[in-house]
Amino acid sequence: MRILALSLLFAMVAAVLAAPHAEERERLPPGILSASELIGLLEKQLGGEIVEIEFESRKGGRQPTYEVYHVDAAGRRTELKVDAYTGRVLKRETDD
Repeated sequence: MRILALSLLFAMVAAVLAAPHAEERERLPPGILSASELIGLLEKQLGGEIVEIEFESRKGGRQPTYEVYHVDAAGRRTELKVDAYTGRVLKRETDD
């Protein structure tokens, strides 16, 4: 009985965690990485923790980007400008 209850609880938590990702994907233009996908990609590349992320879509054909705030293991905060299609870091500024 305890295993069944834990299994049901795990399934409900997984469903709740997956739902925002699906809704987020629907709101983005085709080909744009979701915030969840980008966070996973950047945390693998950079280590540390992503503490804030914001999608920026410019009018006039400018490249859509994410503004990302990252904190590394030493506690340094870095602001990143990231290509929303590829996840490539375009600009990096570290706080001193």
